Amino acid sequence: MKYKNILIILTILIIIFNLIVYKLVKHHNIELPLYKKGFNNFCQNNKYEKVKEKGFFSDKQQVKQYIIDNHPELKVAKTLFKTKNPEELRNFNFPPNFVLKCTSGARMFIIVENGVYDLDHLVEESKRFLKIDYSTHHYRKIPFMGFEEPHYKYNDKSIIIEEFLDNIEEFRIMAIKNKIIYYDHVPNYFDSNFNKININKENYLDNDKLVKPKKLELMIDFVNEFYQKNKIDLVRYDFLLRGDDIYFGELTFTPDNCRRKYSKKYNDFIYDNYIKDI
Repeated sequence: MKYKNILIILTILIIIFNLIVYKLVKHHNIELPLYKKGFNNFCQNNKYEKVKEKGFFSDKQQVKQYIIDNHPELKVAKTLFKTKNPEELRNFNFPPNFVLKCTSGARMFIIVENGVYDLDHLVEESKRFLKIDYSTHHYRKIPFMGFEEPHYKYNDKSIIIEEFLDNIEEFRIMAIKNKIIYYDHVPNYFDSNFNKININKENYLDNDKLVKPKKLELMIDFVNEFYQKNKIDLVRYDFLLRGDDIYFGELTFTPDNCRRKYSKKYNDFIYDNYIKDI
């Protein structure tokens, strides 16, 4: 009877594990970082390095001030208001267009245009944002799976009101050390030679070329300078293009929580050219 109960418990645990894998991997189109030569495995191992430094630079207001102080060649969206007490939002004179953000984590923002908002909703959502410990939020609570994102524990959580930027394009640079792996001109990817690629396919190279932003060299210089100064091995550098202007967006240290899908062939390419000798 005792062994039967153990078998039942093990069966239930296996079913639960399979359901988790199905929900996270199949439904959300991500992968577990099990392939030892893969980008995600490197990302997973690297996420536990320099977590305090990453905490500082992943804080949306702190990193913005760092850019203002050290890189005046980059523009930033202006912070109009900052608070740790969302009730103080009731005393702020909001412009017609703005973005409300939590300085910690991801996907915790509200975009307002044309003065259409509910103040009570802004206050309550801000309170909810500040209660979230993004390092172990949602599925990141699951033990032994390596889902946590530890650097978010070191954010100085606040709510900010930021100017709204219209007519922008997202442009990202993924780099290991200061070597550029690929450019992400959302939604398209390009390798370091500016060839279009599909990171999910075995035959990942395409014939199209990246139309380079006019100030691409400015962004590349920033990648080099940031690495030389801070020695954080894996960073996705997020920028916003607005006409000829380059706006700094944020620094991402665990892109897609180290679970974006890559083809085996592209994973091998990244490993052989960027990871193997580290």
